[in-house]
Amino acid sequence: MSDFLGALSAVFFPPRCIFCGEVVRYKETVCPSCAEALRACERTGAAVRGDLHCAAPYFYMDFVQEKLPAIKKREGRVLADWFAPRMADSVRRTFVGERIDWVTYVPNWEKEGERVYNQARVLARRVSRELSLPLTDALYQIRPKERQHMLSAAERLRNVQNLYALRDEGGVERVSGATVLLVDDIITTGSTLLACAQALPGTRILGAAVAVTEREKQVSGNAGPS
Repeated sequence: MSDFLGALSAVFFPPRCIFCGEVVRYKETVCPSCAEALRACERTGAAVRGDLHCAAPYFYMDFVQEKLPAIKKREGRVLADWFAPRMADSVRRTFVGERIDWVTYVPNWEKEGERVYNQARVLARRVSRELSLPLTDALYQIRPKERQHMLSAAERLRNVQNLYALRDEGGVERVSGATVLLVDDIITTGSTLLACAQALPGTRILGAAVAVTEREKQVSGNAGPS
């Protein structure tokens, strides 16, 4: 009955592609054109930054580079819902046999008592559900920072140095010895994840994101889209 009502509703209010707005078939969320563009950005294997290994289903290029920034706004939650299962699949493929204890995310700057929208937190929540892992608000950002996208690799590293700290609360009584999945939306130089890792001493950090830059493609030795 619910399928019938859903199909009937789609006649009058047809579903639309979450990326371009084109009408799609009932129960579909992405049109064939956007699906093909996404496939061209797919990647496999771990992206490596220093001692940090990261899982990401896409390269930050072309279609993904054009569409992914929308996830940084509240209206982008629908994109987070779509990308999170693909991130979880990438984590399973990349970290086969790893025992991950809990999931956390790259925090934003928040004044005391404030709760701002954070796309990394939204993604982490969805990914933790997909992987059946606990989510913890383990970290906080100590001060505001400059926007990273206009900075060089060295400037990015300085910009996030000593920027994050472990919360006094949040459900983590002991972090030592844990393997933690650290989530962000995009990985470029890896400086932000590495800075967060420094605030989680004694843990083993595995990174996860929607996409990594093509620079990561060269660093990780991946052959290209799968």
